[in-house]
Amino acid sequence: MKKIDIKTDRLHLRIFTIKDITPKYVAALNDEEVIKLTESRYRKWNMASVKKYVGEKANKANESLMIGIFLKGGEHIGNIRLHSFSVYNKRVEVGILIWDRNEWGKGYATEALNAVSNYIFNILKLNKICAEYYSINKASAKMFKKLRFKTEGVFKNHFIINNKYIDAVRIAKFNLKD
Repeated sequence: MKKIDIKTDRLHLRIFTIKDITPKYVAALNDEEVIKLTESRYRKWNMASVKKYVGEKANKANESLMIGIFLKGGEHIGNIRLHSFSVYNKRVEVGILIWDRNEWGKGYATEALNAVSNYIFNILKLNKICAEYYSINKASAKMFKKLRFKTEGVFKNHFIINNKYIDAVRIAKFNLKD
């Protein structure tokens, strides 16, 4: 895996490490409002469990890569996780979370995912970025549409939230250079 050091107008994107874990980040991972539209909502986190996850699973060559989203001033506000790399099929799954509620609605997720998409296509030379989101997640729908991800399908009744079935929207973006 190549080193990631991406700078945008407002952000610095780099590998997320154990040293980046703070009590504020751990608290956000347990904040129901932050994680309600993620699969992390089933787990309670503490400093030790987050360090264990990041140390063992977050950054494994050709398997998983966690990219920290940092403001230019250095404050960590979110992560992008690349996982399920398929080197042979030239595709990867992506997930994104802006966990700092003070930074919601400012376009940081769009800016970060756009930069990481360019990295995936131009540096990693993959052809397809895959993702899915809960159909009720309007912010994700807006961001993925703006970044020209296309809907590939809808998985009906795929998740349960508040005892109600919710659809999953499966999306992808292709490297049009190939």
